[in-house]
Amino acid sequence: MQIAHGYAKASGKPMMAIVHNVVGLLHAPMGIYYAYIDRSPVFIVGATGPMDEKLRRPFIDWIHTAFAQADVVRGFTKWDYQPGSIHGVPDSFARAYSIMMSEPQGPVYMVYDSALQESPMKEEMALPKYSVKVPSRLAPEPAVVEEAADMLMAAENPLLLTEYAARMPIGFNSTVRLAETLGASVYDINKRLGFPNRHPQSLSFHGDAFKGVDCGWRHWMSLTGRAARTS
Repeated sequence: MQIAHGYAKASGKPMMAIVHNVVGLLHAPMGIYYAYIDRSPVFIVGATGPMDEKLRRPFIDWIHTAFAQADVVRGFTKWDYQPGSIHGVPDSFARAYSIMMSEPQGPVYMVYDSALQESPMKEEMALPKYSVKVPSRLAPEPAVVEEAADMLMAAENPLLLTEYAARMPIGFNSTVRLAETLGASVYDINKRLGFPNRHPQSLSFHGDAFKGVDCGWRHWMSLTGRAARTS
């Protein structure tokens, strides 16, 4: 989970993480939770023992079979699903990808019945030919962008606080250009790497980073460990 989480942060693309049935899923919640709060797309795949009782081996299949297995992580995944047959796999797979990659991004969990996995294919099933659609990213109203631009241009000592908008790979370079254009200092609040820490305009971890800042209004106690309000 942590490898897949890091890959998503660095590349902006999802990686699959496979967990071993009930046991593997019960080991994974902390990693899944961190991917969720970090808005990282991770495609988690797990399994359950045969839902059909007559197919279960004594003991081992019974302790590895759970109803609504995804309940364990449903509070911090974007979507979960357990296909009832092989026919439900392609569509649910595509839907899982679309949901996972839609903003705000996050992990999804797919569960596959072990009997379904082990059953021989009794008919030919063509893979779908449609392309998976992911909605375009959210954007602010143009009027709000213009208002923010006016505030930044009028400021004498603006400070940019990076969070998720500057995350790799979609906003990192744009944040650098914005800071250099404005002559603004930048404080990276460690949600994602949003600004190079060796850049001369980086004030991350500087105790006096908020001193004299005159653009923006927000309490940053929870993000930076100090109360800093600017207007």
